[in-house]
Amino acid sequence: LESIFLSIPNLTIAVPSIFNDPGKMLRDFLYKSSDPVLFIENKISYPKKLIRGESVGDFKIKRINDTEGHENIFLSMFPEEKEDFLIITYGGMVEIAMQASHEIFIEEEILCAILIVNNLKPIPISLLNFAKHSNQILILEEGNKMGGWGAEISSLIMENCFQSMDFPIRRIVA
Repeated sequence: LESIFLSIPNLTIAVPSIFNDPGKMLRDFLYKSSDPVLFIENKISYPKKLIRGESVGDFKIKRINDTEGHENIFLSMFPEEKEDFLIITYGGMVEIAMQASHEIFIEEEILCAILIVNNLKPIPISLLNFAKHSNQILILEEGNKMGGWGAEISSLIMENCFQSMDFPIRRIVA
């Protein structure tokens, strides 16, 4: 759905996850954006309990405000260590990313951090700071591979962070 709206100029696209109060997030986006706001909430999240603490399971939660004051979430099992992989995702894919990250760590001893982006458009520039410090990136999204949000993020990262990366960006789509 979101890929249809990505090319519309002056449209803000917000997608909450289990780490955001959707009502509060919607108010924040409406008050802070002078443009129309498209709010996409995955129905998988409806029965889920919001996660508000400083950790969930083995993950430590770091809440980061981007330049426009919108909150994005950074999850890591060991925040003091550099991750082997950075997973960038949003919305309903968050729990899948958490489960995969945990399993990869247990089975392969590969440390994955997760960046949960809540504003798909405009793309938060703070995302580039995380990408510059990661040499391997996986983008996980609900949409199509062709013309989707992940393609835009991948392009932005390659244009700005190519020199700091050891491996090409990988994308997994629904």
